Amino acid sequence: MTILEVIDSAPINGDTTVIIKGDDSVLKNGIGILDANGKPYKIKSVGMTSTVGGNETTPLLVEGDFRSSRIFV
Repeated sequence: MTILEVIDSAPINGDTTVIIKGDDSVLKNGIGILDANGKPYKIKSVGMTSTVGGNETTPLLVEGDFRSSRIFV
C-alpha cells in the first residue's frame, strides 16, 4: 500500500480537487483510493505533475467530498 500526503484540497461541482505530494506513479484515472479513515473514493482524473519549491505535486479530481490529510492507494 502506498500512502500519499495531501497538501491542499478544494470542492468543485460536488467533487474535490486534491493536490498530493510525492510519487504519483501508482495513480491512474478510475482507480479506488481510501482516505485516512478507510472511506473509499474514486479518482476521476490525474493531472500533470509539477515541481513547486523543490517538491513534486500532482492535482487529482476525486469523486465526492474528500477530506483527508492522506491518500491510501
